[in-house]
Amino acid sequence: MILVNPATITKSFIENMRMFNVSWNSSLLDNSNIEPLDLKDTYRQIKYIYENSYNQTEANKFFAKEMKYYMQSIKGIPSKRWDYLIVWLEKEISDFGNDWSRAVIIYFIVALL
Repeated sequence: MILVNPATITKSFIENMRMFNVSWNSSLLDNSNIEPLDLKDTYRQIKYIYENSYNQTEANKFFAKEMKYYMQSIKGIPSKRWDYLIVWLEKEISDFGNDWSRAVIIYFIVALL
């Protein structure tokens, strides 16, 4: 395993890159000094790289982080309150598609009502 010092990737554009066998530290890009919108864009670009490599599992992990920072960036903006509600529901129901069991449980609870 090769360990690399963390790098800050913000306000950048990554194109035509492939990543294989990369292990991400769970807090590698989570930095409170960086604006949530910048972090969202960084995670979106990494997600895009994994999607182009046909690695949907890793892409979904980065999609969840992208949406987490999107939620933070629109929180409290009156014109985005419906967007916030939809993203919040998606997070609570299925953790942005990463927890299918939670969605199934909620489905059966609603069906029984």
